[in-house]
Amino acid sequence: MTSQMQMPTAYPDGGPLRWQDEQSGDLPAAVSAYFNCLIDYEKVPTESQITLLTWYCRYYINAPCWSPGPYLRKLRHQAAEIKSLRDIVKFCEEAAEWGLDPF
Repeated sequence: MTSQMQMPTAYPDGGPLRWQDEQSGDLPAAVSAYFNCLIDYEKVPTESQITLLTWYCRYYINAPCWSPGPYLRKLRHQAAEIKSLRDIVKFCEEAAEWGLDPF
């Protein structure tokens, strides 16, 4: 799955592209698996889905549209360090505290 899809490097109008608009269907399926996991901890996304989620978190937080500040530096550093599903959950929780919601 991940070999077929590449995360974009462009930010139209400075903002990230929406995960819902990804054309292969792989990223929306990964996000769906992520949401299912939050409801039922036994339904864990596959490794390739976790990779896609990680890539998207990094792409999302590095968009130039976000207001600069210490929280943004922290979130960008945190996204760069994502290595697991638990890291993705923690990143999303902390991003939400600042009004940012990748998924």
